[in-house]
Amino acid sequence: MEELQRHLKPVEDIPQEFVFITLSKLATSYALSCIPFLEMTWNVMYTMLGRVQSSRMKQAFCAVLETWSKGVTVYFQDWAKCSFPRIGEAQLCEKTYPFFCYVVRNWLDCEEKELKEDIIRAVAAMMGLLLHQEEYQGHVCDQLSWLLDQYEEVQDGFHVTKRLRHFLEAVEKTEPFIPRERVFIICIVVHNQLSDVTKKHRIGHKTELCHCMLLLARSFPEETMEFLYSQLEAENEASRIAALSLLRFFVHCDREEGCSWFHQGTVQLWCRELFGLGSGGLCFQGVQSGHQQTVQDVTPTIGFPIVLPQVTCAPKAKAKSPTEASSLFLKKQ
Repeated sequence: MEELQRHLKPVEDIPQEFVFITLSKLATSYALSCIPFLEMTWNVMYTMLGRVQSSRMKQAFCAVLETWSKGVTVYFQDWAKCSFPRIGEAQLCEKTYPFFCYVVRNWLDCEEKELKEDIIRAVAAMMGLLLHQEEYQGHVCDQLSWLLDQYEEVQDGFHVTKRLRHFLEAVEKTEPFIPRERVFIICIVVHNQLSDVTKKHRIGHKTELCHCMLLLARSFPEETMEFLYSQLEAENEASRIAALSLLRFFVHCDREEGCSWFHQGTVQLWCRELFGLGSGGLCFQGVQSGHQQTVQDVTPTIGFPIVLPQVTCAPKAKAKSPTEASSLFLKKQ
C-alpha cells in the first residue's frame, strides 16, 4: 500500500492504469485492511478526476470506486473485527459523496457498452454506501430512475439487477425514506423483467430478480404486496404467473432462512385473497396448466394445505402488455 501511495502522489500526469487496478484488487481481497488508507487515497484520486479522459482510465477509476465503496459497506457491518480505531460512517460517506456527484454529473451519459457497465457498478456501490447517512439519502434515491432505466439501455440486464440487489440490500439495513410511488416503480420494473416472455435471461438472472422483490417485500411490505395483488388481477397471464411465483418464492425463502417475516396467518390471508375467499374477490381468468402447477407447488412450501375453491373462469379477455398494466396500476394510486 505504501508503494501505491507513492504512485498516487498528485502530479501533472495521472498514474498508470495498473495502480488503480491494484488498488481495486486490494480492496476486493483485503477490504477491512484498506479502510485506514481510504481518506488519503481518495483525497488524491479526487484531484485527478478532471484529467481522466480515456475510457480505459475511467474503467480503472470506476473499479476502485466500486470495490472500495463495497469495502466500506463491509466495514460498517464488521468494524469490530478491526484492530485500528473506529472511523465513523459520516466521515467515510463524506469522502465518497464528491466522487458520487462528479460521476453522476459527468459520466452517466456514456454510450460505450463496457464503460457504461463499469459506471453502473460504481454508482450503485456508492449509492449503497451513501444510504448509511441520512443527509445523502435523498440525492441517492434520485438516481434510482437512472439505474432502472439501464434495463432499456444495456443488452444484458443481469448486471443492472445485480447492482439493484446491492442497493436494496443497503436499503434493508439503513431503512431510508423512499416514497410509495418510487417503491411501486421499482416493483413494476422488476416484475416486468420477470413477466416479459420475450426476454432471454441468462442463468441466475431470474433468481436475482426474485431476490430484489424479496428485499422490497421485507423493506416495504405494504407497497410490495399491494402491487403483487394488483398483478394477480391483471388480464395478462404472464403477469399473474410472475406474481404468484414471487409469492411462492417469498414463502420458500422465509422457510429456508428460518425467520418469521411471513407467519402462517399472513400466508392464509394470501390464500383467501388469491382464490376469491376474501373481500377482494380475486379470481384468475383463463388459468392454464403452467399457472395451476405454480399454485400446487405452493402447498408443500407453506407447510399446510391450500384448499382450492371451485372457480368458474370467464372467457379470457385480450391481454394487456406488462407496460400497459404497469401504467394502469400507477394511475390507480
